[in-house]
Parts: sequence; C-alpha cells; structure tokens
Amino acid sequence: MQSSANAQLFRDRTRIMGVVAAAMVVMLVARAAQLQLLRHQELQAQAGGRYERLEPGRSQRGVIVARDGEVLARSVPVVAVWADPKKASGQGLERLAATIGLPPGLLRRKLQQAGGRHFVYLARGLSLEAAQEVAALHLPGIHTMEEERRLYPLGPEVGHLLGFTDNFNRGLEGMELAYNEGLNQDSRHMAYLADGRGRPVGLATDAQAEQGPANSQLVTTIHWRLQHVAFEALAQAVAQAGAQGGSLVAVEPRTGEIWAMVNQPAFDPNQRDQSHPDTYRNRAVTDAYEIGSVIKPLLVAAALDAGVVTPTSMLDTGAGSLRVGNWWVRDIHPQGRISLTRVLAVSSNVGAAMISLQLDGRDFLRDLAAVGFGKRIDLGLPGESAGGLPSRLPLSRIQRATMSFGYGFTITPVQLAQAYAVLANDGRIQGLTLLRNRHNHNAAQAVFQPSTARVVRAMLEHVITEGTGRKAGIPGYRVAGKTGTAVKAGGGSYQRGSYLSSFVGMAPVEHPALVVAVVIDEPRNLHYGGDVAAPAFARVMAEGLAIMGVPPDG
Repeated sequence: MQSSANAQLFRDRTRIMGVVAAAMVVMLVARAAQLQLLRHQELQAQAGGRYERLEPGRSQRGVIVARDGEVLARSVPVVAVWADPKKASGQGLERLAATIGLPPGLLRRKLQQAGGRHFVYLARGLSLEAAQEVAALHLPGIHTMEEERRLYPLGPEVGHLLGFTDNFNRGLEGMELAYNEGLNQDSRHMAYLADGRGRPVGLATDAQAEQGPANSQLVTTIHWRLQHVAFEALAQAVAQAGAQGGSLVAVEPRTGEIWAMVNQPAFDPNQRDQSHPDTYRNRAVTDAYEIGSVIKPLLVAAALDAGVVTPTSMLDTGAGSLRVGNWWVRDIHPQGRISLTRVLAVSSNVGAAMISLQLDGRDFLRDLAAVGFGKRIDLGLPGESAGGLPSRLPLSRIQRATMSFGYGFTITPVQLAQAYAVLANDGRIQGLTLLRNRHNHNAAQAVFQPSTARVVRAMLEHVITEGTGRKAGIPGYRVAGKTGTAVKAGGGSYQRGSYLSSFVGMAPVEHPALVVAVVIDEPRNLHYGGDVAAPAFARVMAEGLAIMGVPPDG
C-alpha cells in the first residue's frame, strides 16, 4: 500500500511539473511572438540607437569646380587601418608597422594605450594598394575600412580660397567651411557599430548603411588659369619686394564675379599639417588696412557728384604743402597749379586734401559706405572683416584731409576691388560673389552718376600713361588705375619704413571687363605701389583679358 501511494504521488508531481514547464514554454513563446511581431521595429530602433552610429560626411562630399568645370576640390577613396587591441597579437605587428609606415614602437603604444576599447585607429589615409597589403597579412584583430580624403589639384594656389576638411569630410576653413552643408547634404553616411559608451567598434553591414543621392557640385566663379597666373604673379611680387605677404583679387565688374583670389604666404591644403595655422587665413577678406592713395579716385568721384569740383577744375597746390590746423599735408614733389587729372596722375596729397576740405564730410562717408566700406561683403568666407569707417560726426578738418589720401579708416583688399568695380561698372555696385549665377545682373545699385564714373576712368588712364603707374601698362590696351603707398601704424604711431603698397585698376578704359587689386604688405626692397604692385597687376590683367577674349583697344 505504501509503495502504491508513493508511486501515485510521484506521478502527480510529474504531471504538475509538466504542466508548469508547458506553461513556461507557452509564456516564452508568447513573449517572443510579442517582441518579434508587435514590438520589432521599436526594439530594433532602440538597438540601433545604442549600438549603431552614422559618421557624417564620410563619403561622396560634393566636388568644387571652377567656372569652366575644372575640378578644384574632390574626394578620393582611401583606407583606414584599425585594430581590436584585445585580439591583435604581437606576431606580425612589425610587418604591419612597415606596411602602414608606422614605427613599431608607436604601433605597440597605440595598442597598449587603448584603455580596454575594442577599436583604435592605427593609420588613416592609406592607398588602396596599401590596404591590400595589410589584408594579405591576415593578422588577427587588424581590419581596414574605406574612407575619403579631400584632394586639391591646384594645391597652394587655392589653399586660402577653398580651405580644407577634417578626417570626417567636414569643412574647417575657406569655402569648404562656408558651404559645408551644401557640399554634404546629398552625401551618404557611413554607418558603424559602437559599444555602450558610443566608441566605434567596426563598420555596420551594407544593410545598415544609409545611402543618399549622387554627390553635389559647387560651381565657383574662379577661373583656374587666371587663379594660377595670379598666384605666380603675387608670389613673385612678394619675393622681389622682400614683403611679409600680399593679396590679389580679380573681379568682373558687370557681374560681381570673382575670377581669382590669392594670398601670400601660401599653404598647401593637401599637406596642411606641414603649415602653420597662421598661414590659413585668407588675407584678402580678413585683413583690413589704412589703404593709402588708391582712395583718391573715389574722393574725386564723390566731389564731382556733389558739384564742388568739375572735370576742368584747377587746384593751386603751391610749393607742395598745406597747413590744416596744427598739421601739415605735404607732397613729395611740388606741383603748383594742377588739374584734377594731374592730382590723380602724380598722386598729390595736397590736391586731394584741398578737394576733401571743400566736400561735406558726411557726403564722402556716405559714398564710401555706398561702395561697400565699413561692412562685410558677405561672401560667406570665415573671418571676413568689415573694416572700419569713422562713426563720430562731424569729421574734423584734419580727419577730412587725411581720409582723402587713405588714412583714418580701414578696408580689406576685396573691398578695394569692389569699390573700383563700381567705377568700372559706370557707377553701379553689383556686389561680389564666389558662386556662379547667384546675382541678378539688373539689381546693381547706383552710387555715382554714370558720367562721373566715365570721367574718373579717363583721368585714371593718365596714371598709367604719364604718372606713377607706368609699370601697369599693357601693350594694345588702354588701362586705368591708381597706385597707393601707405605708412603702417603700429605701437600707437605710424612706423616709418613699414609700408603697405598697392595698385588697383581696370581695362579696357571705355568698357572695363576686369578689375584687379594688388596689395603688398610691408615690402622691404622697394615700397612704392607703382614699383611693387603694378607689375603683378599688369601680368594678371593681360592674362585675364586674353582669357575673356577682350580685343585690344589701344
């Protein structure tokens, strides 16, 4: 009896355990079904959020091209080598180091200092051939993945203008930074897997990679050949003058399109690690100067429009000195009684001061502001300076006198080019641009009367034929322009021996197709703008007119 009772108890317990086990299986199946069928998308998204990351801009960044389609910047495929330090063994590491060009000791330190991570970069920017060599080693824990590197075919010739990107294809300087969003907006992103702390541990599968449309294209106004000639001409001018640096800007006045923009000293965006960060800045837009006598044509235009002088006015500059309060304005050579044209041709400070003192200071400031001084042109480039105009009115007599030959306010080289483009465009300001087809050519605003701009251009032709700008002449063309030589300020006073030399002009005189501004900073060997800057102007202007197909007129 006892044995029978025990057997019955065992059978009962077995049935109960079976029922419980079956219930648990049913519950697990039900839970799995719930997760797989009802909450699949939610959980997949959570998992993706925890373990997947998108690396922005890793591929297919848009190309940057010149106005004729020449490629200025493009992305090329390269390879990164990474390791899982927990799986990478000591065997074969020396061969790996030799293959990727890394000292063996440094490679081992990278692995040892990984801090428990499963991912550490060993090398980036390697060629596809190098990646094949790494793969052929078959080393445990060593992997490769595709990336992109930005390539600039013109090298230092476009360094300041285009800038560069980081390892993740994000713009850091120049147009790469200014138009970063547009260059990346159509790009596909590379997905990678991350650990719980967000650190990358490898690439995701193709199914996890987010694909986008074909890469975008940024079409600039730059002409690659003129950019090349401008770079060489400016480099030669700076070297011959023993100068600290310089800028050159070439502008089409009718459209406001910038055909060339270069600076010295230069840097190569393909090898920026070898350059000092101070060389990255685009001096043409970041550096504002007291510009000197190149301001005089704008003064004459303002005075003509205000009616205080006429094209035939004569000025008695006497023995070449003019007292203004407790200050004296002087000319290098006495000129006596001279015309407005002669004031510009020989760059008479006394003549310019006499004109300015007849002109209401508010009218002069208004016209300077109207040609773009005192405000950013808004090209979108990083670090662009507005320069500075006097804000306190009324202007004193000495302020009005010194402003007439370029002191007491500051402008950038690109602002100087824009101001002369106003004279070249019959007194209308178009505004400058680095992007093709971004301006409505009917939107130009009048600054000076058309007749005034034409008269001033005719006067400026004499600067080249009989004045201080003879070295700016171009055989076969009528050229108009102006020299400038300013003493630079420093330490609270003007520093004799420290100069800013410039030349800015246009051609042909009747219908200017191009404006070129050249600014040379602190020349040591020669310092007059007609000697230092004018030859670079002539070389670039001649090339620009040839590229544009402008027929000779002289």
